[in-house]
This record gives sequence, C-alpha cells and structure tokens, in this order.
Amino acid sequence: MSQVKFLCRYLLLTVLCCAVGAGVYAQFEVLDSFPKTSQLYPRKTTTNRATVRVKGKLEVGSPYESLRLIITKDNNSSYDLDNYVISVQNIEISVNSSREFKAEYELLAELQNYRFQLFGIDNNVQSTLPLIEAIKVVAGDVYMIQGQSNASASIKKPFSGGNNANNDPLVQTYRQFIRAYGNSSDVNQSGFTDYNTMVKKWYRGDGNANFRDTGNVGQWGIWMATKLIETERIPVAIINHAVDGKPISYYMPQTDHFDVNTTYGRAIHRSKEGGVFEDIRAIFWFQGESNWGGGGGVILNGDQYKSELEILVSSWKSDYPGLQRVYIFQTRFGCWGNEEDAAEIADGIRRFAANPSFPYVTLVSTNGIPHAFEGGTLGNCHYYFQSGYKKIGERALYLLSRDFYGRTYPEGTIDAPIPVKFYFSIESNGVASELVMELNSTADFYIQEEDKLDTLFVLNGGNYTINNIEVDNGPLGKNSIPTKIKLKFTRNTGTLTNPTSVSFRSYKGGFTDPATDPDPLTPVPIVPAIVNSNGIGLVSFNNLPENFSILPVDPLSLFVRRTGNTNNVKWDVEENSDFVRFAVERSTNGTNFSMLTELFGKATSGKEVYNYADVNITGQVFYRIKATRKTGGVVYSQVVRINDNGSLRPGLTISPNPVINQAFINVTVAEKTSASIQLFNLQGARVSQRNVELLKGSNNFSLGEMLDQLAGVYMVKVVTPQEVFTSRLIKLR
Repeated sequence: MSQVKFLCRYLLLTVLCCAVGAGVYAQFEVLDSFPKTSQLYPRKTTTNRATVRVKGKLEVGSPYESLRLIITKDNNSSYDLDNYVISVQNIEISVNSSREFKAEYELLAELQNYRFQLFGIDNNVQSTLPLIEAIKVVAGDVYMIQGQSNASASIKKPFSGGNNANNDPLVQTYRQFIRAYGNSSDVNQSGFTDYNTMVKKWYRGDGNANFRDTGNVGQWGIWMATKLIETERIPVAIINHAVDGKPISYYMPQTDHFDVNTTYGRAIHRSKEGGVFEDIRAIFWFQGESNWGGGGGVILNGDQYKSELEILVSSWKSDYPGLQRVYIFQTRFGCWGNEEDAAEIADGIRRFAANPSFPYVTLVSTNGIPHAFEGGTLGNCHYYFQSGYKKIGERALYLLSRDFYGRTYPEGTIDAPIPVKFYFSIESNGVASELVMELNSTADFYIQEEDKLDTLFVLNGGNYTINNIEVDNGPLGKNSIPTKIKLKFTRNTGTLTNPTSVSFRSYKGGFTDPATDPDPLTPVPIVPAIVNSNGIGLVSFNNLPENFSILPVDPLSLFVRRTGNTNNVKWDVEENSDFVRFAVERSTNGTNFSMLTELFGKATSGKEVYNYADVNITGQVFYRIKATRKTGGVVYSQVVRINDNGSLRPGLTISPNPVINQAFINVTVAEKTSASIQLFNLQGARVSQRNVELLKGSNNFSLGEMLDQLAGVYMVKVVTPQEVFTSRLIKLR
C-alpha cells in the first residue's frame, strides 16, 4: 500500500473517531437510511419481520470500494449492558462508481436488542472501527396515545414506592423493549417556541415522565406495553403525543393537517421522522376534562363534543395509513367543573362510540377505579399507578390483545358494559315501581359500595326515590340471557308520572389522603360501581333511552306450531300471579278476532306456561292471547300468523320486510330441535335474544323484538345445534 494511501486511511480513521463522538459521520456525503440507536421498526404481521434499509453515498475521496454490514444481537441481559455476543449476519454491500450503496435486512420481531455496524472494506481489509453503528434496535408494533393529562399519565405524588411505574418488577423486566420517539410539544408553553425544539431521537419508554420529557409513554401506557410484550413476545413503541390541560379544540386538525404549528400536525411529523407514521395500528384518546370547566377550555355539551370527536377521528382515519382501531376512554367527573357538564361530555363520548359510521371505534370504561387525592382545585382528577393507571392499562390491553393478536376472553369480561334495553318490570294500574336495564352482556356483574351507588342513578321526568338496586345475573349455567340491572323506586309527593329516562353518573372520589402511599400494603378504596369479573364498570350515560320513552315489558310470549291439521298454541307468562284468566283468540285476517276458549290462571307465582290445541284448521290464521290482570286490566300478546302450506326445506323467511311495526318470522327445520332467535344491529352488537323450541316443519313467530328497536338495518339469526339461518331486516321507523 502506498504511503499516500496509508496516510489517507489514517487521517480518515482519525476523523471518524472524532466524528463518532460528535454524532457526525464525515465519511458520508449522504446517508439516507441507517438504523438509529434504540429505534423500533414496525413489523409486517404476515412475516413478523421489519425491513431495515441502509442507503447512502460515500464522500469524495473515500478509500472504500465496498462496505460490510455486521449484525449482532445481545444476550438479553439488560438495556444498559451492551453484550452483542450473538452473531446474526454479515452483509456485503457493493459501492458503485457514483459512490452509492444500499442494502436491506429483514429484522425479526423478538425480545432481542440488535446492533448494526457498517464497516468500510479497502483491499479486502475491514476498517478497524465502524463507519457508523446503531445499538438496541428492535422490530415490533406501534401505538399512539393522545389527549390531556390522563393520557400523558405522568407519575402523581407521592413519587415513591408503588406509585413509581418504572420500579414495577414486571416493567423492569420488559422496559428495555418499550420504545418512544421524541417528545410531545406545546408551542404555547415555556421552552417550546417552534417545532424544531422537539427532540428527534429514540428512547427507552418512561412511564413517569412529564409530557414534555423525552421517552414519555405514560403510566398506563407503559403497563399496557409491558403486558403486551410479556404475552406476545414482541417489542412495542408508544408515541404519546398528549398535552396536559387542553380542550379538544387544541388537538383538532386545521385546514392544513400537516401544519407543524398545530399539535395535530406535529404528531404526524413526529411519527414520520420516527419512521412509524404508516404503521400506527391504533390510537387511544383520553380527554374531556378541560371541556367541562377547566384548563381554559370552552364548555361543550354532549352533542358539541360528539361532533368534535367525529371530525378528529375521521381525520385520523384518513391521515394515518395503517390505522385500524381507535379506543376512546370515557372520562370521569373530577378535576374541576360541575357534575352536569361532566355528564354531558361522558355521554357525548358514549354516543360517539355507538355511531355505526365509526365501526372501528371502541368505548373504554374508566368507572370502578378510585381517583388519586390531589387537593386544591383538582381534588380528584388523576390516578395512582397501582390502583389506577395500571388498571386502565389492563383494560386497554384486553382490547388490543383481542383485536390485534387473536386472544379470546370470556364473553362480557373486557368490553365496556352498556345498557341496550329499558323497561318497567313491575307496574300496577299504570304506576311503575321497578325499572329494568338489560346490558350488552350475559356475563355476571357485581355491585361495589351499594350504599353510595343510588346517588349515581338519576330517574328523570319527576321526583323519585330509588329504594334498591339489584343485579340479576340470571340462572346458573345461563347461555344467552342478558344481565339485568333492576332499580326499585317510588314516586315522591307531587310526581304523577313514571320516569321518562334514566341517567348514570360517574363517581368522583377514591383516596382521601395525599400522604397515602399507594403500594400493595395500602388498602385501596372501593368506589361505587357495577362491575364485571375484571372490575370494568358500567359506562356512564345521560337520559337513556334516547327516544325518552321506556318500553313496558311484554308479560306474554306467544308461540304457535303446526302438527298435522292441529295448531298448538303456547304462551309463556312472565309473572303468573298477576293474572286471573287468559282468552285464546283467533282471526282469519289479523284484525277481527273472536274467542276460542278461556283458561283460568294457575295458582302459581313466577313464570308459567299454558297450552291450547286448535284442531281441524286449514289455511292461514292469526292468534293472540287476551290476559286479564287481578286489577281488572287487560293485556294482549303479540299476534302470531300460521298457515298449513309450510315446506320442509330448512330456511328462514321474514315478512313484511322492510317493516314498520310488526314482522313475522317463519323457520322451517327438518327435525324437532331447540333454537335461539338473535337480533343484531349494524355494528354487530346483539340487541335481543330469546330461546324457542322448533317442531319438524314450519314454525311461525311474531318478531315482537322489533317494536323496541330504532329505525335501521338489522340481522336476524336463528341458531340451532345443527345449523344457523340468517336474514337481513330493515326497520323503517
């Protein structure tokens, strides 16, 4: 080797040593792509690998005719100990006549930190030092958190003991695989004057940090990521772009969605610079407190807040190419303001999540979790780690695990419990005394702090006293019976009407002593709520049902089955002791009925079954039951139509369809069997279900469930042990 060339190599290595310390690599004229220390590359779910690209151009005068990319991984001992002792692959990279080079490597998503070192090759001799290197590089999944202080979720006083998220043993085990890029920013606060003040580096996730600090993922964010890493065995990046104490208007997109002078635009640029913009799989939203009376926000009602969410979430879905799901936390009353305004925001969130135009949105309940005690104007606003943010992180984890990783959970144990049907179950002479709310779940639920729970329910339309609250989980071994919440109440003096709607408010409170260190040795206060086995509380709601009319329960269920030339009429009575006699009535046109027979009520209480056989019947006929109460009042069942020309070809038909009020369903089966008739809305939520017995041949029922539903498109499903029949049904009004 000539002395000149040797001197050039010596000088280049000298410059390199200085450049590495300064973070500048002078040997490259252009370096388009190379991993950054602590970077997470978004994996492709089909291969469980991420593409790492190396691309650039050597500086003029570079002595290297080729390059070598050496990839190693550590022994997984610690984030702070770099023991890259496991050889993975050496990739030889050619340099063309224009000094350009490029290469790719498919990085496996696993719990290993990788090191990438790029060496120069001169006359088959590798440079002593790497031209550039990156350590702690991983592949995994990316999620984003947005909102205000319960989204940034930094550590709350006290700052020690169990309240330190980073000190949790499980977090310490997996924190080395939690990553964050840069920091959130607020151009209106001290220290942040423009977009360039944002730090643009990758960090290990920090659960305790303030939203302005680098690496912040939040306390519930770090727990969600920790548990996800533990179960799925892949690294996770959290882009927490929350800013404390801001109203929803602060987060909204402007005309230019990419404007870096807005927090919306900065979130896009931040994720682009981190190389994850196209691969953010879900966004979590936790905000609302500043829109009911604090933080300089304009107080919004439920409709206004819902409209803002529709714009914000639609923009996310349009702007983030890989976004699949949005999870909306329902905020709790606390921080400041008044309960009425907080209830408006909470209900706006609930109604937004129920909008069928946003099928990718899921509501997350925060009820049932105790607030931290902070005193001053905040009072109860945030949460401690062990008793609060950890539980919030778990609720997020359950949904991610199901929606993205195929994990299964018992029915009704991870979704937010929501009431879907309301009716008076006890009524005498038109005076109701018990209200039933059916949930969107068949799971078992429990009451926490019953003595305080009645203060959270509000019966609207008059002045009422709630005397008792009961959860009816149904019989043991139930399969498809919705869980019911029953409110027993009385009218107070001056109130002459039944309630028109019901509200359920969130509870403000929890810890009462700021000096209480929330660690495993400290008793955690129990707050009033109705919760499932995972402690997930019934969501808050305002003035439900939304049409302001509570439907009475149908005390009679009528079924008619044809055997030969006999129509077997059967009716179930929900509370037999309320009735003294039953008349079976028949019609040939569905309008003019005449009595066939009258049966006296059995001397039993609870549910009872009655039967009548109508023989030698041909053609189409209609049946109904006229039931006389002990009070003298009369109740009619639904009308059931049946004819004698049923086919034995299995199938399901519904008529009329579309329907305005009443529809009839015909189910034909080849053999006698049991079945359930299920009704689903357009969002896929089951809104009603009942069990029936089917005889061989044609079975006809009235689809009385539609009377309780709003206009829309529904799916009717009849499920038997042998087969499933489905049909679409449209209700016009």
